[in-house]
Amino acid sequence: MKKFYLFLIFSICIYTSCNDESVNMEEQEDFVLSESDLNAMLEHELLSNLCYVDVINDSTFNYRLRFGHPDDTDPTILYFKSTYENEALSFFRSLIPIGEEIRLVESGNTITYTIEDVGKLKYSSIGSNDVVAKIEVDFQKIPMIKECIFLPEHAWPYNDVASPFRRGAIYKNKNENRKYLCLKEYTGENNKGIMITFDGGWSTKKIDKVSGVPVDCPSRYVWQLLEDLYTTKKSKFEQAYDKNVIPFHLYWGGSYAVGGETTYRKWYWPYKRHTLTRVFFVKNTGKMQYVDFNWNAPWEELTEYSGILGSYSIEFGSAPIDARVWEVIAY
Repeated sequence: MKKFYLFLIFSICIYTSCNDESVNMEEQEDFVLSESDLNAMLEHELLSNLCYVDVINDSTFNYRLRFGHPDDTDPTILYFKSTYENEALSFFRSLIPIGEEIRLVESGNTITYTIEDVGKLKYSSIGSNDVVAKIEVDFQKIPMIKECIFLPEHAWPYNDVASPFRRGAIYKNKNENRKYLCLKEYTGENNKGIMITFDGGWSTKKIDKVSGVPVDCPSRYVWQLLEDLYTTKKSKFEQAYDKNVIPFHLYWGGSYAVGGETTYRKWYWPYKRHTLTRVFFVKNTGKMQYVDFNWNAPWEELTEYSGILGSYSIEFGSAPIDARVWEVIAY
């Protein structure tokens, strides 16, 4: 009952916030992107999901390899170890800009996403004994990535490195007094492990006025990993909920509730406007849903960011768990 009343209060706050943002959106009805600006925005969002990004200025970026093990003879081919069903498809979908899912073209065992005059991604389900799936990448701004190939565990050719944190397990950082849920294990230098926490509180974080992204906010890939945990290890997801690691307003009722706020900056060249994305979890379908709200303030006025649920993610490598810092809550 206490959780129910808390949820009602939370819903009222969100409703008020959404109304405010709706007004802002009405005030911006004359704000229309040209096709070239829209495509540039979509390209940057997709490449930001796939790569690390160094911001040079408002419209110039340097993209660096983030995922995959480069092939020894052709480093534009990246290998991934597939550890659970549909992992390759989930990774592909996590790259697609929010709202662009309706533009996916499915044909047989392939799914293609195209940004006109910019580039495309093509997912192919292989299903052989040696290859699970592959993603063809064709974007001029990232010539270092041409193909992502997902291999089954038995065909993984590289020496495994033991992950210090286990997928689905819960850990507490004693220094921060935060509980973390491990969503992805470490499997190599460009395949870092990932954990998420919702214990950041209702705090305000400064953002970089150039990049516009709060440090350590979960990317769409991280939210996809949380969804995958629900669909492939539901007992681990529910364990995290039972231990209040996943907040009740993320996993509540039959419809959906706010799960996080933010993680995505939309680049509106040359207008420098901002879009806020809120993340919802739909329990009935086990899917994440993403809803955009336009931010009324011009970019120059955007100096702070308020984290509604304090959801943050961290990456980790092969270093052993430091017992002075980390406590195991549940495996």
